[in-house]
Amino acid sequence: MCIKPRSKIPRFIILRGLRYPMSIWTSPSRFRFRRARGDIDGPHSTYALALADAGRRIPLAASQLAELRKQIEWLEDQSSRVIEGTVEQLLLSDQKGSEPMLDLTGFLRVERPYDSNESKADGDGLSDTCDCGRSLESGFLFDVCSNLNLVWSWMCPICFFRMGCGLGTGFGQLYRRHGSEVSLVWGGDPDV
Repeated sequence: MCIKPRSKIPRFIILRGLRYPMSIWTSPSRFRFRRARGDIDGPHSTYALALADAGRRIPLAASQLAELRKQIEWLEDQSSRVIEGTVEQLLLSDQKGSEPMLDLTGFLRVERPYDSNESKADGDGLSDTCDCGRSLESGFLFDVCSNLNLVWSWMCPICFFRMGCGLGTGFGQLYRRHGSEVSLVWGGDPDV
């Protein structure tokens, strides 16, 4: 099985007046993307897991990695409100089984589709800022393994998409912060 590029003609979704680049890949499978956590994950730095294919690791091509970088750069240029809305839309597209507006959705996926069941979490040890300087005082934040140094840290959405290993057991969790309230959004269930 391979991930095949679509037509070279860029397509866009208009969402709240903003143009989001759509996926360039087609596949009958629902893919999860992961970044390698060192030698335990094999020789490929970024790979796709095909759920319909017993979780086989499929390395991403250079053109696919370049497209992911473009999507991260596009997202990085957006306001924090748009970034939060985009993460929300990526989760909802996974929940509905619809085509995501960005291929970055693959990094948010676990074995089963997003279910929107948030649970209260302990906010002890949360940082107010990401290492990049972005605020973590409200909105989405990630507690994930970094592919740069394999150390777990709190990350903003941009840093997660740049260097987070993924979501799920052994990879990371997605949280939402509203003032002093923190809830686990996705990736913390040991069964995922």
